[in-house]
Amino acid sequence: MKANLIGIDNKHFDAEIIRYFINVNDRYLIYSKDEKDNNYVLLYAVKIISDNGIKIGKNIADSNEWTLVTNLLRKTAAENKADTPVSIVDCNPAELYEVKIDDQKAFKIKIEDAELIAKNQKSFEIIQKNIADARVAVSPVPPEDMEYGVEEPEKEVETQQEMPSDDEADSYEKLYEEAIKLNDDLAKRIEALEKEVETLKFKINKIKELIQ
Repeated sequence: MKANLIGIDNKHFDAEIIRYFINVNDRYLIYSKDEKDNNYVLLYAVKIISDNGIKIGKNIADSNEWTLVTNLLRKTAAENKADTPVSIVDCNPAELYEVKIDDQKAFKIKIEDAELIAKNQKSFEIIQKNIADARVAVSPVPPEDMEYGVEEPEKEVETQQEMPSDDEADSYEKLYEEAIKLNDDLAKRIEALEKEVETLKFKINKIKELIQ
């Protein structure tokens, strides 16, 4: 899983997300630039903070906090090695778009350990509604004057509700397909707008720095 970040030199670079997770209210990113040496790989760790709406990666300088992070990573690797569900809480990687890395902590671990830490990350894909939900949405609505839980007196002649015709059934299926397509288009548009907003926020912040 890749992320486009902004380095200390203000240049964009692609990073491989090893893990992006939250602990209590703090978010942490562990990433790689694919810098390998024999059986080891160099990883980078940052704490993601928000500064006037701009997400920034800071070095984890506090020794107790760093111990907490490394313990969480070791636990995740052990859980994946044992094929048990991971207890670490992943964050949406879309939040990392053009995060500015202000400072970072570098550390080297075995490649196999890095792979174990990165394994079984939560998927944040949009889940489409299933066809059952769509059919409920187009089901006939009871009359407003009908009282639930109260039996209606029998009538001499009772009109049975007719089953929908083949044409009506096809119409329902088309409505469902159109709704799914619209939902997918809206999701893509929202994602694009979120990226534009993050880019504009970063530019505004840079302009403020130049003015000051």
